Amino acid sequence: MHEMPLASAFPGALLSLLVCTAVGLTSCGPFFHREVAGLVLSLEGTSQATASGQTRPLTSGYFIHPGETIATTHNGRLDLMLLPGVLLELEADTQLEIVQLHLVRDGDETIQPMKTREGRIALHRGSLIASVGPAQTESSLEIATAPALVTAGPDRTFKIEAGNTGVRVLCIRGEITTRSTAGRSNLNVPAGYFACLPSDFGKTPRRAATANARVQAEVPIVLRIEKRLLLLQNAEGSAFRPWR
Repeated sequence: MHEMPLASAFPGALLSLLVCTAVGLTSCGPFFHREVAGLVLSLEGTSQATASGQTRPLTSGYFIHPGETIATTHNGRLDLMLLPGVLLELEADTQLEIVQLHLVRDGDETIQPMKTREGRIALHRGSLIASVGPAQTESSLEIATAPALVTAGPDRTFKIEAGNTGVRVLCIRGEITTRSTAGRSNLNVPAGYFACLPSDFGKTPRRAATANARVQAEVPIVLRIEKRLLLLQNAEGSAFRPWR
């Protein structure tokens, strides 16, 4: 019996095998999309999560889920890991909603398992400090506020304070993008600058170094808080596996 060459019998399979071999199996494994939960790293005072009319107190080690509204009291402080490398501190009397926590990972965890990390939250009131760590993966954190949508990629550190008349965005590392919720204006805020929105749309961001004493004092405070958040994350090590 005449035997058909392997390449003729299974041309697609052979081509896939050759491609996977050529790229070291880095792009041929299955990709898993996961909506995941965040983690409470630490807290002071009282904080709570509310979803579907049900409220529960939060404590260290508890998970937080998309769809929940997280709130701190007037004497509270809450440290969160939304996703690996995406860290928040909620200051006193702050309320936000967890809209989406999304990961894409490779099925082969012997290579770089995490491919995409995306977080979306809505800040209703109060202030938060955010740190999005450097990563080779696609990363983004979106924070919706009444006047603007704030977007940060990897290696970004910043603070947002939401008041009755608008929000103030202070960028410490990298550059963040703000877009008017009315859809008419964008403003990029680089490191060392801040903006008060919506009034600063269409203007140049303001330098923190020449601002009032309060703004200047916030820069080292934010850096100290980020350092503490990173230490808390490191203490978790590989125990936090949100996709499992």
